[in-house]
Amino acid sequence: MSASVVRDFYVDYGASYASGTATFTNRWVILEGTLHAVGCDRAVYGDSYAGSNHLGSASSTPRCDGNWPIDIPVPANVVGGADRVLIRLVAPDGFEAVWAYR
Repeated sequence: MSASVVRDFYVDYGASYASGTATFTNRWVILEGTLHAVGCDRAVYGDSYAGSNHLGSASSTPRCDGNWPIDIPVPANVVGGADRVLIRLVAPDGFEAVWAYR
């Protein structure tokens, strides 16, 4: 498997959105980009998977109104790393999610 693979992502919930890249490496998936928060307590979560196995989770700091950089290392501590990551934009009243595949 390639040392690293980069995939773009975009997820929105209401007027808030997160966009950037998911970089798949041997033991991590790094989510980098921007969280555009409209309202408070907006956060980005990542959950990594290999096959049916959940490998790890991580999240950004919850943010309010503005554009915030995100840099989220999501653990994927198996040989070859994760084959996909679920990226969620979470707000107090709900969330939206997208998958990024290696």
